[in-house]
Amino acid sequence: AGNTIDASLTYLSVPVLARFNIFPVLVKPYIGAGIEYSTLLDVGSDFDKDDFSSSDFSLVANAGVDFALEVIKLEADLRYVYGLTNIIADPIGDAKITNNSLQLTVGIIF
Repeated sequence: AGNTIDASLTYLSVPVLARFNIFPVLVKPYIGAGIEYSTLLDVGSDFDKDDFSSSDFSLVANAGVDFALEVIKLEADLRYVYGLTNIIADPIGDAKITNNSLQLTVGIIF
């Protein structure tokens, strides 16, 4: 078993995604994929910001559905982000840590 490290890292992320609507009707399911660039803003833990890489590149896959109502549109999106960058600034040996996340977004569009 490996060691456990607890670190809270804050990133500003910019995804670039291609989206493909499956059925162009009132209920529109879709799938998508793309890339994401993130820059490290803060390290809220026992570590210093210099311990981590300042940038991170990831692959993104998502799926969701839009519901078109009379006045508004509702959207639900599930996204998986798979980190490609080793976020350890100076790794020892083959040590590697990557960012991976599962994100759920629910929105209302006016």
